[in-house]
Amino acid sequence: MTGTVRALPVWVRRPVISTYEDRHKAEARAKLDATAKEMGYSLTDLVGTDAKPTRAPDTAKYRHPENPRLTWSGHGRKALWFVAVASRRGVMVSTLRPNCATV
Repeated sequence: MTGTVRALPVWVRRPVISTYEDRHKAEARAKLDATAKEMGYSLTDLVGTDAKPTRAPDTAKYRHPENPRLTWSGHGRKALWFVAVASRRGVMVSTLRPNCATV
């Protein structure tokens, strides 16, 4: 039986491992929750919430001249429409100033 499991590709074996890990985590969480209840607390009181702190999305600094719904924050890769409009106008992208106006 073990030889057949090892012969399977990784993408077939992976769900079996993840379900075992998920089951193991659920058992650990249940034990911790029971221990916390015995002491008069809930697990979230001791550990906190599961929510990660979120950041607000960056504000738009550049807006498409014909379609104002298309924006770019100025961070990360340049939007394709931004590069296309700048090259059509013959302007170097690095010389544009962000002001959330049209490019």
